[in-house]
Amino acid sequence: MQRGSDVFLDVDAGGNGEGRAIVVPQDGKTVQLSLVNASIEAAAQAVLADTLGLSFVIHNAVQGRVTLQTTGPVPTSALLDLFEASLEANGAQLRKENNIIRIVPGTSGNKTFRVVGAGGGNGSNIVVAPLRFVSASEMVKLLDPLSEQGLKIVTEPRRNLLLLSGSSSLVESALDALNLFDVDVLKGKSVALVQLRSADPEAIISDLTRIFSAEEGGMLDGVVEFIPNPRLGSVLVISSRSAYIDKAQRWIRDLDRAAAGASAYMSTYQLQNRSASEVAPILNELLKGSSSGDMAGVDGGGGSASEGLRVAADDSRNALIVMGTSSDHEQVARVSGLLCMADWVHAS
Repeated sequence: MQRGSDVFLDVDAGGNGEGRAIVVPQDGKTVQLSLVNASIEAAAQAVLADTLGLSFVIHNAVQGRVTLQTTGPVPTSALLDLFEASLEANGAQLRKENNIIRIVPGTSGNKTFRVVGAGGGNGSNIVVAPLRFVSASEMVKLLDPLSEQGLKIVTEPRRNLLLLSGSSSLVESALDALNLFDVDVLKGKSVALVQLRSADPEAIISDLTRIFSAEEGGMLDGVVEFIPNPRLGSVLVISSRSAYIDKAQRWIRDLDRAAAGASAYMSTYQLQNRSASEVAPILNELLKGSSSGDMAGVDGGGGSASEGLRVAADDSRNALIVMGTSSDHEQVARVSGLLCMADWVHAS
C-alpha cells in the first residue's frame, strides 16, 4: 500500500495567493512539475525559459493563473504540450516565430481539454498523471463513471499520460483509482514454467482447472492461473500464493506421467550380445502373455504389458523396434536386459 498526502491541488501556505512555479529536473530526461496558482508569466518563465531554454513573449491581453501538477516524473519532451494545455484552458495559445515563443490570445482548435477553474472562475487546475503499468486508453475506461460526474480527462497516448481536471473530490477519486489499478500485476507473484513430456498442454490445463476448482471449496478462482504453451510443450503457472506453485508442479508431473503411460509411441533398442531376430519372438510371447498375469517372476519388476504392444526385429541394425506405452517400454527394457545378459542401447 502506498499512501499519498491527500493533497492534490496545492494552495499557498501563507494564503497570500501568490502561488508558486517550480520545475524540478529528475534525471536529465524527466521533470516534476509544481505550478500552483502561478501566473502565466511565472509559469512560462519556469517551463519555457528555465527548463527548456526558450525565449518567450506574452501578449498584454493574456491573463490568468495556472495550476499544473504531476503525480510523478514526466518526460521533459512533454512539457511544451502540457503547458500549452494549461494555456488553452486560459484562452491562450503558443505560437513559434523564429526562435521566440509567443503566448497570444485564442486557441489552436486542436485541443479538447477543458478544465474547471477554482471556484468555477477563470484559470486552470490540471493534474498530470504519468502511468507506469496500465495504458492511458484503458485507464480512461476505468475512470468513465467519474467522467460522467464531471471529471475532465485527456490522454496523451504517446507518453502514456492522463491530464485530469475537475472538482477536488473528483480528482482525488481519480488519483485513488490510479493508485489502485496502475500497478505491476506480476510483482510479488510466483511463476513456474513446467515442461511436459507426453501430455497435451491444453488437455492438462483442463484437468488442472478442475482439480484446483475443488481446492478450498472453489475459493482459488483467480489465485492460480494456468497458461498453455503448445509450441514449447509446457504449462505456465502463475499464482499470488507461492505454496500453490509447488502443488501445481506436482499435479502437472503426475498428470504428465499418467499421459505417458496411456500413449503409445515407437522406439528402437539396439542389442549387443544376442540377435534381434532371436529376442523379438521371445519378448512378444512373454510380454503379450503378461497382459492377463503378473510378470514379477520373469522381469523382477511387476506390472503387465498392454494389448497394443508390438516388438519387431531389425536384423540390419540388430535392434528391436518397439511400439507401446511407457510401461511397455519399461517392460521391454527389463526383460531384454535379462535375455541378453547385458545392457541394451536405447537408440531412438
